[in-house]
Amino acid sequence: MVQKTTEHEKVPTESEVETANHFFKKGFNFYQEKKYAEAVTCYDKVIKLVPTHHSAWFNKANGLAQLCKYEEALTCYNVAIKLYPSNGSFWNNKGIVHILQKKYSEADVCFEESIRLDPSDEIAQKYKTLLGKKQWVEEFV
Repeated sequence: MVQKTTEHEKVPTESEVETANHFFKKGFNFYQEKKYAEAVTCYDKVIKLVPTHHSAWFNKANGLAQLCKYEEALTCYNVAIKLYPSNGSFWNNKGIVHILQKKYSEADVCFEESIRLDPSDEIAQKYKTLLGKKQWVEEFV
C-alpha cells in the first residue's frame, strides 16, 4: 500500500530550498522598505515551495497585519504557531492583531501563552500589563 504525502510532509528539493531562500530574503527586504504587499507575495512563493517554513508564515502574517488584513494575518499566525508552537513572538504578534481588532480577551490569551512558554518574556508581560489599562488600550486602537 502506498501512503500519500500531504503538502506539509513533502520534502523540498535543494533547488526549491535555494529558491525559497531567495524569495524569503526578497520578502524581508520588501518588508523593511514597507512594501508589504510585495513582501506577502514573496512569502507566498516561499510557502508554496516549503510549506513548513514557519518564519515565512510568520512574516507573511506580519505583512498582512500591516495591510490591515487581520483575519488573514491571524490565519497565518495560527499556521506558524502550529509549526512552531513554542515561539513566543508568534503568540505576541497574534495578540497585537487581536488588540487591533478590539478582541481583548483573545489578546490576553495570546500573551498568557507567551508568558507560559517563557516567563521572562518582557514583551508579553508589557502587553499583558498594558492590556489591563483601559485608557492605554483605547489610545492604542
